[in-house]
Order: sequence, then C-alpha cells, then structure tokens
Amino acid sequence: MIQLAIFGWQTVAIKYEKDHATDSILPNYYEYGRLDIPSYYESYWQSPEERFYTALFVIQALCLLASFLLLFASCSLIYGAHMGSRCLIWPWIPCMTASILCTTAYCITWWSGDVRDYWLLLTILQITTVFINSYCLIVVLLYYRRINSELNCNGGGFKHRTIQYKPKAYKELRKKNYCLNNNLPG
Repeated sequence: MIQLAIFGWQTVAIKYEKDHATDSILPNYYEYGRLDIPSYYESYWQSPEERFYTALFVIQALCLLASFLLLFASCSLIYGAHMGSRCLIWPWIPCMTASILCTTAYCITWWSGDVRDYWLLLTILQITTVFINSYCLIVVLLYYRRINSELNCNGGGFKHRTIQYKPKAYKELRKKNYCLNNNLPG
C-alpha cells in the first residue's frame, strides 16, 4: 500500500516536471516554429530534459501498474499461503518480479540524470524496497517449491501426500507367513 501511494505521488510529481520541461524554450524556436503535433520525429524537437522526464514518466507508469497489480496478488498470496494453494500463490511471483525490475529501472533512470533534493532519498528508499522484495521473492519461491513437492495431482484435484500406514492385520499376517516361510526346507 505504501509503495502504491509513493508511486502514485511520484507519477504526479514527474508529470509536473515533464510539463515544466515542455514549456522551456527550445533551440531555433523562432526560426523553424514549434511542432505541437507528436509525430515520428517527436524526440527530435524535444529538449533532452523533456525526453528524460518522458522516459521517467513511462517507467513510473509501469511501476504504478506493477504496484497496483501487486496489491491484489499479495492478497491472493496471503490467502493461498493460508490455504496451501499453489494456484493462488503463483500470480504473486510475476507481479513481484515486474515490480522489482520496474523499480530498479526507475532508480537507474533517475540516477542517470541529476538527482536532487528529496528524489535522492526516495530513490534510496526504492532501492531498499528492491532488496527487501528480492528477499521476499526468494522466500516465496522456496515456499512455492515446497508446496509443489507436497502436492500430488490426482484426477484434476490436488491432494496432500500422506504416508500409507499398513493395517495391523497385515503385520500379523506377515509375521505368520514369515514363520511359515522360514520353516520350509531349503
């Protein structure tokens, strides 16, 4: 929830920075005019700062989407871990992987530009959450592997494997046969 709130707030802040960069005067603005219609050569007339914020906005939107999906996948993970259902656990794994990759790309993109003010603190917090999320991903993968080894697919339904205990009568019959078989002439 916190990560979703942070990414939502950062999306608005990046959009503001992008709009601020768009209003800056471009080189040769008065000679050739300004192209207000996006086209194939859109990045040609954009300033480097505007391109930076456009890329950052796209990555931020992907982070926000991954974080939103991760919210529902986390609820599914909690219920799946409680019920022991691997079908409810596996959606969390790709969502968390996407969140880790998008957050890492977001921080690297910020660090490729100039990191100033509170953005430095936020990117450090985001990298810290990447490390925590990576550890959680490894733990959930190990748990998922354990559930896969415990569950046996039987006719479309999943059953826990249990140790088959032999009935008491079988043990008594085996003792009688053992005595009979040992007394036979060899």
